[in-house]
Amino acid sequence: MAEFKRITVPRKVEIGCQIYVNKYDTPERIRYWVRKIKEANLSIMRVFLFRDIINPSENEWYWEPFDALFDEGERLGVKVCAVLWAVNPPGWMNITQSFNDFGDLDDPVFWEDSLQMVRKVVERYHNSPALDSWIGWKEAERVIGRHPNSLRSFREFLKETYGTVENFNRIYFNSIASFEEYGLKDSYCQHEFKPYADTLDWNRFAVWNLCGKLRELSDTIRSIDQVHPIHVNGHGLASNKLWGGQSLFQEAKAVDFTGLSSHTFYGGERFPHDRFHQHDAYNVDLARSASLAENGMFWVTEGTGGPAVMSSTSTHWSLDGDDMRHLVWEDLGSGATKCLYWQISTRNSGHEAGEQSLCALDETPTPRLNALTEAAGLIRQNQDLFDRAACRRPDVWLLVSERTWELCQFEARDNDKRNPRNTSYGPDATAGAYMMLADLGLNVQLCDEERVIRDKLPQDAVLIAPTAVAAEDGLIDGLERFVLGGGTLIADHLIGFKDKYGRIPEPAKARHILDRMFGARLHDVFSTHDALPFQGNGHHPTGWFFRLLFQEDLGGLGGRAVARWDEDGSPAVIANDYGQGHTVRIGTCFFQHYFAEPCGTNLGYLKSILPERVFAGTKLLNPSTQLRLRELVAADKSIVILLNTDKKHDTVALLKTDADKTLTPLAGGDSLPVKAGEPLGIPMARGQVRQYILE
Repeated sequence: MAEFKRITVPRKVEIGCQIYVNKYDTPERIRYWVRKIKEANLSIMRVFLFRDIINPSENEWYWEPFDALFDEGERLGVKVCAVLWAVNPPGWMNITQSFNDFGDLDDPVFWEDSLQMVRKVVERYHNSPALDSWIGWKEAERVIGRHPNSLRSFREFLKETYGTVENFNRIYFNSIASFEEYGLKDSYCQHEFKPYADTLDWNRFAVWNLCGKLRELSDTIRSIDQVHPIHVNGHGLASNKLWGGQSLFQEAKAVDFTGLSSHTFYGGERFPHDRFHQHDAYNVDLARSASLAENGMFWVTEGTGGPAVMSSTSTHWSLDGDDMRHLVWEDLGSGATKCLYWQISTRNSGHEAGEQSLCALDETPTPRLNALTEAAGLIRQNQDLFDRAACRRPDVWLLVSERTWELCQFEARDNDKRNPRNTSYGPDATAGAYMMLADLGLNVQLCDEERVIRDKLPQDAVLIAPTAVAAEDGLIDGLERFVLGGGTLIADHLIGFKDKYGRIPEPAKARHILDRMFGARLHDVFSTHDALPFQGNGHHPTGWFFRLLFQEDLGGLGGRAVARWDEDGSPAVIANDYGQGHTVRIGTCFFQHYFAEPCGTNLGYLKSILPERVFAGTKLLNPSTQLRLRELVAADKSIVILLNTDKKHDTVALLKTDADKTLTPLAGGDSLPVKAGEPLGIPMARGQVRQYILE
């Protein structure tokens, strides 16, 4: 498939929300809510163009509520992000039980009908002055069952993946003479050991299939509308949703830019309760990292806006006004171009009925909505600066090993984060590394394996590879080129232990590269439930689950032990200078451990092995889980956002810069001088957010 030809629109930073059109809502009711959006000083609204409303029976079309929305938006200057609802058949088709359920997208008759619906909607609204952008498929995720249509599509995937049946037969247990005869046979018994190739390929097929459908949706929109951009909003990004086809890095190839749904109570349950803002930050940084827009544009398409009374799995994270203020400024500080929150009006039936509204039950503004109004006002006062500024250059890059995420989905037995072998150990390790870097006050960019393989990292980058157990073809070679060229690589766990099919790779290849690169030959691995303390750089951190055992004298490969296990003094951490770069191998399950049990000693040790240059620039000298800094950088100045998410304690933020600068409140006021290298103490009341211009 040819590369998607993206269009780039100018960056304009705005705050908005969702307007929810219920079945039987009158056009007058919709106009009322658009006016509410305008009254709140918000300038963009997202809407679901439900097919079940537009097409209530086979030959009936009802556009009035949506016509009213576009018309009122045009009249008031409120833009529309239109979400197509083509993958969800209307009730009269009697295909599904809910407006939110998918039809059989591999049925060519149903899929062509869906694309025809897209054409009909786009034709109607693409010339509206109110239209801002499209979403082809909300929160694209689809668990695919095995039936004739999906198996036919799977065979196409196998052909594209393997090329020849000879290549296929080298991997699979069952041999085939042609791809057309592939099909799993029913077994006479059930066994705990699953076939790796079949299981992994079916999950990869889910991603391939979903991204193919997204591309067809985008191509259908673009065949009519060559002006308005298209995006996709991933959801639950901290969770492992590859089995449902969601890979934001792959989805980004089918759209103009990425967005996300970021809900603290959906997907954030694994994070400690005092870190739900950090969960949001992780999500938005993932979405930013995946976007392929030339100008770096990405959105927070659907952020938390109100309480989840009945529908959420947790009540810990219902938001008050301070929480909302922190979320919007965290999202803006990540570089998001548009931040839209869920929602100005509520659905009136079914799941989440009457919940998650920015308005109160009597339809008056809440402190949550007021926080958005306040943020929108500050943006408008500084519109040019916000439009020019972008998230600053990352201090550290973080590898997302989707091959490891795939493997751990079915190798383990539970999803308890305290179990190092749980079904989310890959995502947990990635999130744990992010938490550590955020706790150190560092700006993080994430990347997938493809970026490393294609040599797309900056030459002097610092890359952390947490729990990259299973490697994509070419990843180990790419990591070696990265380090030889001057990069710094820090890895834990059994990096590169298996290939993408869960097999142990040829020893003469990947394993020897890893040994050379890290300067130590791995001998064995020992697993235990006991604590595994080690010492290095004046710190006394603790390992988890296992420890790596290296050969005597490290195999003579030139590495040096920079930390040793308490138990026997053997090497726990190996450092090596390799080519123009540097490597560190932590011989235990280090980053996943922090996600399960955050520990200050382990955090201090990570800081001690990071290059000093990552702490240069505008930074907090006392960052913490609750005290954070975000910075948006333009050519001549930057926007500095300080967040104290601790609702119980006041604190002082110690800000430092590398050059003499001035700090001026974003809302206006007296400037403060900042001397190079000297900390400036900024009082932060409990739950407070402060915004400044630094120049």
